[in-house]
Amino acid sequence: MMTTSDDLNTTIGKSERRLVLHTFFSALFVTVISTAILLAFAGVGWPSSWFIPMPENCYENYLTEPNCFCERPRGGNAWFAQPANTASNVMFIVVGILVALSCDLRLPRKYWYCDATNALTTESFEEHHHTVGTPLSQSKGYGILYASVICLMGPGSALLHASLTIPGRRVDQFCMYLVASYIMLYSAIRKRRQFPFTTFLVIYLVSNLLLLSLTILSDNTSLKRLIFQLSLAIAFVIELFWHKGILYKIPLCQCSRSNITKDTANLWYLAGAVGCKALGFGIWIPSKSGGPLCFPESAFQGHAVWHVCTALATGFVYLYALSANGGNRNSIDHDTQHLENDADMNELE
Repeated sequence: MMTTSDDLNTTIGKSERRLVLHTFFSALFVTVISTAILLAFAGVGWPSSWFIPMPENCYENYLTEPNCFCERPRGGNAWFAQPANTASNVMFIVVGILVALSCDLRLPRKYWYCDATNALTTESFEEHHHTVGTPLSQSKGYGILYASVICLMGPGSALLHASLTIPGRRVDQFCMYLVASYIMLYSAIRKRRQFPFTTFLVIYLVSNLLLLSLTILSDNTSLKRLIFQLSLAIAFVIELFWHKGILYKIPLCQCSRSNITKDTANLWYLAGAVGCKALGFGIWIPSKSGGPLCFPESAFQGHAVWHVCTALATGFVYLYALSANGGNRNSIDHDTQHLENDADMNELE
C-alpha cells in the first residue's frame, strides 16, 4: 500500500522526536554561560588587573576617538560603560535562538526536507535523502555550531562596550572571526551535501586558532577589521561563483552538472544579508565619534544599529544557506513518479 506524504512526515517526526531542542539547548547553554561571565565581571567592577583600559582613553576622548563609538561612557559604579551599545547585542542572542529553534523544529519545512514533501512514498524519501539537501540539513552539527557562535557574539561584543578594555576588544574581535569564518567556510563546502561535519569542525577550529593568535598578538584594530570584512567578501564571491557555475569546473569541489543542475539558493535572502550590512555601515559610519549622527547622550547610537543590522544579517545568511537545497527537482519528481508507478503495478499484481 502506498504511503502518503502525511504518513511520511509523521514517520520522520517520530524518528526525530528524541533530537528536538538539542540545538536550542546548546545555544542556550552558550548564552547563559557567556552572559553569566559578563555579568560577574561587571558586578565586581571590571578588575583592573585583568581588564586594562583601551589606549584611546574613551572616558575622555569619546567625542574625538572613532574607536570609542560615540556613546558617552558611564563611570562610577555603572556596570556597563556604554548601555545602548551593550544592550543592542541582545539581538545576536535573539537571532541565534531563532536559528536554533529552526534547526530543531525543522522549519521552514520545505527547506529541511527539500523535495521530500513532493515524494509520496517513504521509499522515495529514503532514496533521495542523501542526494538532496545541504550539509546544514544533513548534519545537526552545522546548525548547533552556527547558532552557538551567533549567541556567543552577543555577550562577546557586549564585553567590549560594557568594559571599554583591551580584553573586551579582543573577545569582541574573536567572536566576529568565529561568525565570519563559519560563513566563509560553509560557503565553500555547501554543495558537498554530505561533507563530514567533523572535517568541517577541524578546519574551522584550526582556522580560528590562527585567528585567535592574531587577536592576542596584534593590536592593529584596522587589520583585524579588514580580515573580518575580507572573510565575508570571500564568502560573497564564492556564492556568486556557485550561481554562475564557475566552481563546478574545479575538481576539488567534487560537484558536476550531472548531479546538480541548478543552484536553488534563494538570492533574496542573500540580498537581505548584504542589505542589512550595508544599512548598518551606512548608519554607523556617520555616527562615529565627531560625526554628524553622533549623539553621545542619546539612547540612539549608530553603532547599536550596526549591531542589530549585523545580527539580522546572520539570520538572513542562515535562511540563504538553508534554502540552497542543491537538488535537481525535475530528476526527483521523475524518480518519484517512477516509484509511484511501480507501486501501482505491484498493487495490480
